[in-house]
Amino acid sequence: RIDGNVVKADAGDGDSSGAITVNTGTHTVSEVAGSIGDPDDYTTSISCTPGGASASGRGPLNVTVTDGANVTCTVTNVKDATVTVVKQATPEGATVFDFAGTGSGIAADFDLIDDGTAANTRVFTLTAAQLGEKTITEGAESGWSLTDRDCTGVTESKPAGGVTFDVVAGANITCTFTNVKDATVTVVKQATPEGSTVFDFAG
Repeated sequence: RIDGNVVKADAGDGDSSGAITVNTGTHTVSEVAGSIGDPDDYTTSISCTPGGASASGRGPLNVTVTDGANVTCTVTNVKDATVTVVKQATPEGATVFDFAGTGSGIAADFDLIDDGTAANTRVFTLTAAQLGEKTITEGAESGWSLTDRDCTGVTESKPAGGVTFDVVAGANITCTFTNVKDATVTVVKQATPEGSTVFDFAG
C-alpha cells in the first residue's frame, strides 16, 4: 500500500504494482494481509532506493520523494520454518528423555516423555534470522536403547545420538527419536542337595 491505498492486491513473488505517480514529499509504504496466506508466518522487511529508507516489519515506512525521483520499494517476505521433535518410546511410560539443541531458535536443553497422555513433541518456529544448521541430540538414558532417529522434510546427518540438518525458509521438519526399553534375562540354578557340581549351559 502507498499512503494506505492498495496498489497491488495478493502480490506474489516477483509481482509489481507498476509505477504509481505521487506528489513530492513524504509518503508511507506498507504491506497488509491479502486473501491468501498469513503474513504473521513471514519475516518481512521493506527497503527503498534511492534514498535508502528501510524498515523491518510490514510498515508503514516513511519514504521521502523529491522532484523527478523514481523510487523503487521492495517488500521481502521470508517464510518461517518449523522443527518438530517427536519422542517414541516402547513401552510408553514416565521416563524422561533429555535432549540438547544447538543453533539459533532451538532450545539448548529440553525434555520429552512418551507416556501415552502427555504431549510427546516439541515444536520450534524459526524466523528468517534463525535459519541455518541445527543439531538435536538425545542424552543416553539408563535401561533404554536409542534404536532409530530420522527426520522428514530435510536430509540429515547422524552424529552419535543425534541429527544435524540445515533449515531453509518455509521448511517443515519433523525428527523422530525412537527408544526401546532394554530387557533382562536371569538364569537361576537350584540343586538338591547343594554342592560343588558345575552345570553347563548353552544359549
